[in-house]
Amino acid sequence: MTFDVAIVGYGPVGAVADLAEKLPGFEMVGWFAVVAPDGTPAAAIERGHRDLNALLADKDLAERIADIGPIADGSMNLAQVGQFLRDEAARWAAVTKEIGLLPE
Repeated sequence: MTFDVAIVGYGPVGAVADLAEKLPGFEMVGWFAVVAPDGTPAAAIERGHRDLNALLADKDLAERIADIGPIADGSMNLAQVGQFLRDEAARWAAVTKEIGLLPE
């Protein structure tokens, strides 16, 4: 059995290739989302969404977050966030099924 090494990023690092070089068309973007359990009142979710977006709109805070890696982007509305999460779940479910990845 052989293994190949690659990273996900913005190009090769030293002798290690970027994964997109090994798998043309591959794209992986890291993201974070704040979620709430089922049954959380809609008003609480809307308030949390509004307040979080207000924080992300603060340039100083956005710069501090960007300094550690993530891009602070509060541009999606609640429906778009929900659709994004469903799309990502479906995308990665298909990938894990295609390569036969099983939880251990």
